[in-house]
Amino acid sequence: MNRSRKDVALMFVIGALVLFATYNFLFKPQRADLAEARDNVAATAQKVNDAKRILSAPIVQPSGATIDATSVAVPDHAELAAVLRQLQASADDAGVALISVDPAPLEVNPRGAGGSVLLTIAASGTDASVLGYLELLRDLERVLVVEQVAIDAQPEQPTQLSVSARVFTREAPAAASEPTIAGPSAASGS
Repeated sequence: MNRSRKDVALMFVIGALVLFATYNFLFKPQRADLAEARDNVAATAQKVNDAKRILSAPIVQPSGATIDATSVAVPDHAELAAVLRQLQASADDAGVALISVDPAPLEVNPRGAGGSVLLTIAASGTDASVLGYLELLRDLERVLVVEQVAIDAQPEQPTQLSVSARVFTREAPAAASEPTIAGPSAASGS
């Protein structure tokens, strides 16, 4: 009987050690990783909220401007070279590295006359410089509508910014020609 109690006590101690080891080596490290992931998600959510706040703030125009705002804001032609220079100047002013600007072809403006060009912009920098770049994009003289913003912030890495934005022009894209039917049945009329 005494041996049976020792076996039960030994099994209890072994079970307690297994539970202790399982907790300390499996669950406890995951709790720390989970807490770090939650902190990263909260920090990224704050950065997205800051970006939304910046993009929704009213545009501040320089006082005493005497230029024709409508021709600068929505020019007669796409003028992509001018847009690219403005984007690069804004990146330089904000202190971000402009990685790429990919313009799509001129397309019909679905909400009015003229056309629009979708720009995909990639940049990187510090958190403050990325937010500063978004402020400068908002304040461009050229109408630039930001459709999507993605911010990727990793610890001890430059913050990556991806923006999909649209610029407008009074120029309508060239109309696509109507497809024609060619073949013997079209020629014979049957």
